[in-house]
Amino acid sequence: MRLILLRHGETDWNKGARLQGGKPTSLNETGISQVRSACVALRREFEGRIAAIVTSPLLRAIQSAEICAEHFHMPFVVLNDLRERSFGELEGRTKDDIRRDYDIDDVELVATNAFGIEQEDDVLLRVKRAMDTLRARFAGQTVLAITHGSVIRLAAKSHNLSIGIIPNGSYIDLVVE
Repeated sequence: MRLILLRHGETDWNKGARLQGGKPTSLNETGISQVRSACVALRREFEGRIAAIVTSPLLRAIQSAEICAEHFHMPFVVLNDLRERSFGELEGRTKDDIRRDYDIDDVELVATNAFGIEQEDDVLLRVKRAMDTLRARFAGQTVLAITHGSVIRLAAKSHNLSIGIIPNGSYIDLVVE
């Protein structure tokens, strides 16, 4: 199965460097435009090959999936395991606040459950479970999954790829065997 992982479009919290995690934030106008542009690029690159669209249950991903579903003329399915990593008490705070108040430069590098952050190993297991579910259901097909920065980073990590958080409205594709 080929899995295209699209990061949701920008929100005002992304723009303000505010950590979202599981918070229900909405796309802004830039985010809507980013997803539309991604759909055009995806259509060009994967013309006629996208068999299904799945999405995280979080609002910004759902809104991105709605744009994709309209563009590709197909429904989407919510897959809970694609939700963003929970960042506990850090959610809603800016990166500068986190740096100053918690002495954390990059929350992605916190592997433990300090401050109520979902442990990286737990997120990785969830991401692998999502990929296994999709592989079983869509073997040999191409699936577009709308999700979040941490999820995409860990999906890549599970394929021995080291990437950071990709920009909003960007995507990577993986072969999931």
